[in-house]
Amino acid sequence: MCFFRKKLSNKEKILKSREDTNKNTQTIEILLVMAEDNEAMRQELLKLQDTLKYLTPSSADEVKKIDEKISHNLDDLKIELSKGDKEKALAKAESTIKDIKLLLAQRKVYTNK
Repeated sequence: MCFFRKKLSNKEKILKSREDTNKNTQTIEILLVMAEDNEAMRQELLKLQDTLKYLTPSSADEVKKIDEKISHNLDDLKIELSKGDKEKALAKAESTIKDIKLLLAQRKVYTNK
């Protein structure tokens, strides 16, 4: 049996990019609740949320891959913040936030061409 995928138009890709960005912004809302006892982490998450909220949607495949990596990193961040050992989890969470910032910088290269 053979399955064929419909190739998305640029308009559909941009819409999907916007949906992915909105999903990532909503994930930050969850992370803010999880980090309620750490004001420094909350401030970093708020900055990240503001950046994610105003990302330019794109039809570029590279941007799609980067958006997926950002989503995976946000999921990892949820896991890290839910762990019992707070100090170790916060150190790992800070590292993950730096990774997300790097991905956002890479994404900017493709959207500002």
